[in-house]
Amino acid sequence: MLAFGSWLACVGALVLGMADPPRIQRPDGMPAPRAPIPAAPTAAADAPPVLAPTASAAPTPALPAQAPASSTAPAPPSAAPAVGPAPPPTIPPEGLDPTLASEDGKRSAGSLHRRKDEDVAFPHRGFVADIGVGPMGCVRGMCDGDRHAISTGVRTFGFIGGNIRGWVDLGLGGGFGAMRSKAAPGTNALLMYGLDPGLLQQALNAAAAGLLDIDLAGLATTRVRMQTAQVGPMARVHFVPRGRMLAWAGTGLNYNLVRNKYDTASGNVRLDFHGIAVPIEAAIGVHVHANVAIAAQFDYLWTWYGLAVLDHPQQKQALPVAVMQEAAQLQGVDLRGELPQFWSVGIALRGRV
Repeated sequence: MLAFGSWLACVGALVLGMADPPRIQRPDGMPAPRAPIPAAPTAAADAPPVLAPTASAAPTPALPAQAPASSTAPAPPSAAPAVGPAPPPTIPPEGLDPTLASEDGKRSAGSLHRRKDEDVAFPHRGFVADIGVGPMGCVRGMCDGDRHAISTGVRTFGFIGGNIRGWVDLGLGGGFGAMRSKAAPGTNALLMYGLDPGLLQQALNAAAAGLLDIDLAGLATTRVRMQTAQVGPMARVHFVPRGRMLAWAGTGLNYNLVRNKYDTASGNVRLDFHGIAVPIEAAIGVHVHANVAIAAQFDYLWTWYGLAVLDHPQQKQALPVAVMQEAAQLQGVDLRGELPQFWSVGIALRGRV
């Protein structure tokens, strides 16, 4: 029993000595040695031991997957796709808007719209000339059925000049027309103006004795014709300066001649009226070619008459319309108000270079 107690005391002393080893004395300033760095564990050492499952072991619940820690490092740039040579650009047809041409160069649905600064197909500027033809007629008392009974005739008209920047035409215009009368044969020419030949003869002799040596009562007619001609400067203003469409209005100052021809027993007699006409015209048309257009045109010729010339086989005499007006007023006739004004409509062919 005593031996067992001694042995137990020795074991206890040994255990206490191992738990508190003696401290090593070092001089001042001498650093303590560092502990060795353990070697990195191998993959086999890091692998957890495989335990054989037991029948009574409960299944370990699956832990929720944790999102990987976000990395602040920038992602590597993605590889750019290989770029080959660019295809050649599609060139649209001449004069077409590139934004409106299809890929194969043909006109698309909107390709008729052209560039504003290059409406190359239908410019309006340049030297221009047009010629037209159409029906014409006259208005006022001298044209009525109880006077000259003028029927609708035919008029040709034209213009030659230049167009400035597509907006204005300046040039020379005019026309010529012919109409027939339905007056009954044997009607005195002066009666067609509302004048009595005998009273007019007396009034003219009183106003200017010896001025007219013609028997006005012998002017019975067998056929009557009326002609008219105009020429003078014109100006037109265009409402569409470029493109397929044409539209303009114009006016000017023309010399106007109205010639009435009477076939009588004494021979052919003419009575001409000379005056100044102010033409008023309007037209609308369309280009059928870059340099050719067709237009419908309307004209009205307002005329002031100043001189009358009677051409008789016996005598040719000029008479101021004012003198004839005074003689006509004695019979209650406004001769100036009876003299004709003309209108015409027609189709014109217009060229440009």
